[in-house]
This record gives sequence, structure tokens and C-alpha cells, in this order.
Amino acid sequence: MTASRQLFARSFAGWVAPADCFAAFYAESKRSFWFDRETHPTDRFSVMGEADEVEEFTTRNQGLTQIAKAQSDFSHFVQGSTDLDLPFDWRPGVVFALAYDPDSVSRTLTVTRGMVFDHDKRQIWFIGFFVSQTAFDRWYHAALLNLTLTGGNSLGYRFALRAKRGVHNLKPRHDDDAYLTLIAETQREIAAGNVYQLCLTNQLSATHNLDPLEVFYRLREINPAPYAGYLRVGDFALVSASVEQFLTANRSGLLQTKPIKGTRARANASQSGADEIVAAELAANVKERAENLMIVDLMRNDLAKVCEPDSVKVTRLFEVESFASVHQLVSTIEGQLKAEYSHVDALRSMFPGGSMTGAPKIRAVELIEKFESAPRGTYSGLFGYLGHFDHSDVAMVIRSIVFEGDKLSIGIGGGITSDSDPDFEIAETKLKARALLAALEVPDAW
Repeated sequence: MTASRQLFARSFAGWVAPADCFAAFYAESKRSFWFDRETHPTDRFSVMGEADEVEEFTTRNQGLTQIAKAQSDFSHFVQGSTDLDLPFDWRPGVVFALAYDPDSVSRTLTVTRGMVFDHDKRQIWFIGFFVSQTAFDRWYHAALLNLTLTGGNSLGYRFALRAKRGVHNLKPRHDDDAYLTLIAETQREIAAGNVYQLCLTNQLSATHNLDPLEVFYRLREINPAPYAGYLRVGDFALVSASVEQFLTANRSGLLQTKPIKGTRARANASQSGADEIVAAELAANVKERAENLMIVDLMRNDLAKVCEPDSVKVTRLFEVESFASVHQLVSTIEGQLKAEYSHVDALRSMFPGGSMTGAPKIRAVELIEKFESAPRGTYSGLFGYLGHFDHSDVAMVIRSIVFEGDKLSIGIGGGITSDSDPDFEIAETKLKARALLAALEVPDAW
């Protein structure tokens, strides 16, 4: 990328389902992304596209540094461009998947154009940085021509791959007995005063001959989620039904994070009033509220490192949010970013996320490395974008399947406190895996 560009955008007053568009435009791409916001409660703009450049790298610090470098290079590439008044926040920039572990692989995608789907108005926007109006129009009209040939593509794509499905040797890293032992060891550390809470995780792994995109199509049908997404880089693919916002940052520097602690399976819809009872129990549960509060306090502290004094506020505490298969106990913390800090600085101050480590964070991370005995990889990391003109939206990588070549993995876990019931904690990890296993069309892994 050398010559400077300007931002152009144009809407198409027609509708083609995002699933069909992705199949038509990007299914064969090995450097594509899809932020699926069809079921997001407030920000119902899905985005998809293909990267101009891709980078892969290891170490957590290098990952954040590389993301900052990619953003800086992009800013230079579009230097002098001006923003447009558009109904959505997304702008081209840097899409990334940041791994949890220092030595696991992270990835950035430099994206100069994309398609934005307005689910409420049923419009499709085309947006990108181009050298001229003529260049943008050429891309726009070529895309419209492709759209006229688009319809039912996702069903055709899935049908063609049905016979190729297969998952083999699916097994947990820790069986039930081993996981119970880890819970007991964690509670001993808590009793000794070394930590207050620890997010202990397990991992399912298998070999496969699946198509990751076909799995994502199935997952978004059976378990729609507000931060669902798909990322493909070479032989790596992230298939996510995340329900947790890690960080959003708007142009005025307002930061928001929404940690989750507390999970319950939704009741059968045929049982009148049962689901409301489950949600009310979660909202009132002393153990879950205490666990949530610990992480709220931790995230307040992380935000305070980069925010204006006295600007960090808990705007929602212990609210139940309901999704396709679970209820979650969610709190919201906001703060005003100091002028001298960037969105990457905010990520650096907050990562890894407290909901996936425990408190206090430094000791919790040390114990996680000791107890879990192997890297988490992309699980517990971050997936999102840093858009030009300073808007960011980043989700936690949970409720996700990670594909790497012919291997796949599913991370699952939960917060352990002194009051945790070990059998309940195991059951919660299996609940979190249920929809992902259903998308793979495999039975229980235990």
C-alpha cells in the first residue's frame, strides 16, 4: 500500500441475506472476516470483507505492538482522508485475533473495504478507501453485478459439503476426575489467600475434515449470539458465538467493557414461567454476584490506568442478559480515555480480560499456567477491529471453535471461588460446550 486514499461509501436499497453474500463473495477466501451482528440488541450492523494484507506473529507483547503498527501503517496509507456521516460505526482498518498466551499465534488483517448490512433497514452499504471516485464506482458496480446473481448461496455451499463432515478422536484435556482435582487445588490457593477467584479452563480437541465456514453457518442457526463472528487466515479459522464484549471505544474516547460472570441454562420454552425463574435465581445468587463483583473491580482498575480521573463508572451491575441457550450475569463499566492514550493502549492495560483470568490478575495468570498445563491459544483472547477514525469493537474469544489445519479445539471454563460447587462447575463447562458440539454434530465429549 503506497498511494493515499479517500473514504467512499454508497448504499444499495435492496437486501440479500449476509449468509448468502458471504458464500458468494468470500467463501473461498483465506483472508476473510465476518462480524455477525444480526442478533445484537443495539448495534445491528454486520460487516464482512477480505484483507489486503495479513500478518501472523507470536508473543502477547508483539501481538499488541503489531496491531499498533498495522494501525499506524493504515493511518499513513489513508493520511489526509476525511470521515463520512454514516449510520454505522465500522470503518476499514485493522481486524485481528489476539491469542491469550504469549507464545501462541496472533493475526492481523489490514482491510481497506467491506460490506455493511443494516439489519433494521435491510440495506447493504459498500464502503472503502480508494484512490478516486471512479475506482470506488468500479468496485461498487462489480459488487452489484455479483449481488444480482446471489441468492440461496449459503444453502448450496452447505449442501455441497454435507458428505465431507467428520470429527475424530474428540477428547478433553482434563477428564472429570482431573478437572475436579484442579478445582480442589484452586480452592486451596483461594483458602491460602493467594487469589480470590480463578478462571479455570479445559479444552476439547479433535482432528477433523470439516469446512469451518459450513460449521459457522450451522452454529449461527442453532446458537445466535451478539458477538458472533468468523475469521479465516490460511489454514486457521475462528468460528465464534461469543456473548462477551471485551472493549468498545468510540470517537470521543468513551471506553466500555462488559464482563460476564454467572451462567445458567435456559429453561424449556414449553414450561411456562420456568425461564423467568432461572433468570431470577441467577440475578439473586450470592456466589455469582460476588464473583461478578470481583471482576468488575478488577476491570475498573484496568480502565483507570488509561482513563481520566473519576471518569470510570459502573453503569450496570448484575444484570441478566439472555441468549439462545443461556442466561448470563453481566456488568458494564465505562471510562473516558485520556487524550495521550490510544485504543491499543487501552487494550494493553486490560488484556488479558479479567473474566478469563481471575483476581488478582497477575497471580491468577501464574496459577492458570501452572494448573492448565498447556496453552489456551486463541481461546480467551480477543477478536475484533480497530477502525480508522477511532472506533473499536472487540469481543472475548469464548464459545468458539478454533480450526488449525486438520485439528480443532474448543475452550471451556468458569470462575472458581471458595463457594464453588465442583460438580456444578463441571456441569457449567459442559453447558458452554453444548451448542459448539451440536454445530460439529458430535455427541458429548466426556
